[in-house]
Amino acid sequence: MKPWLKWALRIVAALSVIGAAGYWWLLIESGSPPGRYRIDLAAVRARATSIPGEAPREARVETIGEAAFPSVAVTAGDGWSPIPMTFFAYELVFADGIGIVDTGMDKADAAAMNATSFDDDAFKRLTDAMITAKFVVVTHEHQDHIGGLIKHPQIKAVLAHTILNPQQARDVGGMMTAITWPAGALDGYKPTDYDPYLAIAPGVVLIRAPGHTEGSQMVYVRLASGKEILFIGDVAWKRRNIDEVRERARLITWLMNEDRSAVLDELAVLKRLAAENPDLAIVPGHDGAAVGALVASGVLAAGFR
Repeated sequence: MKPWLKWALRIVAALSVIGAAGYWWLLIESGSPPGRYRIDLAAVRARATSIPGEAPREARVETIGEAAFPSVAVTAGDGWSPIPMTFFAYELVFADGIGIVDTGMDKADAAAMNATSFDDDAFKRLTDAMITAKFVVVTHEHQDHIGGLIKHPQIKAVLAHTILNPQQARDVGGMMTAITWPAGALDGYKPTDYDPYLAIAPGVVLIRAPGHTEGSQMVYVRLASGKEILFIGDVAWKRRNIDEVRERARLITWLMNEDRSAVLDELAVLKRLAAENPDLAIVPGHDGAAVGALVASGVLAAGFR
């Protein structure tokens, strides 16, 4: 064999090894949690009773639309077959009003995310509910969770009873994660900073959970019945991320500017909380099957009032 051909084969072999290693690192390997994040559920429960008044009587869910992502993007190491990603918004029903958790996104933004379906009626119910709500909160500053607020036709009126942390109340750059507030929308608005927990209504507590975004937070709800619900936003897109403590593919976390170690930590904590508190209903960000099971069991009710 000629020397140049030997060198060519060696180069091809080396590139193949490098390519395989890169594929494994970017799309298969998940990583391990460093063990720094904590949720003190006893402290959260105490905060939930710190504001006088009746806790929410029920929690309701609107399904705004659906898209499909490659499985490997949702859980590192999975294949390339499409997996459904459902977009939700939630309504907490009090005796004297409602609260909103996450605001979905409008039809144009859903189309930009290649949505396969969009429910115009559900989005109108959400948009109307945001006007009369006692409070509006979002789990994090991504378009499919905060977009309904940003695009609301009465945004200034809604912001008057919206609780955003400082990281949520600003424009965000990024290839996959950019959000831009309308000019002047945030003029005079004062975000609410806290660490690590903040009670905002009877039975409702915000929990800091930076990682997926800098402003990510979970929303703990204790209903008047005593049922506990934890809305975790996109800490986990699917319940499987929690059960296996397995993150999105590393390539996806890079594209989303996500703190991978922080999210892995949060997944590990959620798995432990689920094991220690089997009646705690954990609601992942885009898991239609998990949310459907919670509706079927009566933890959530389908559709806003």
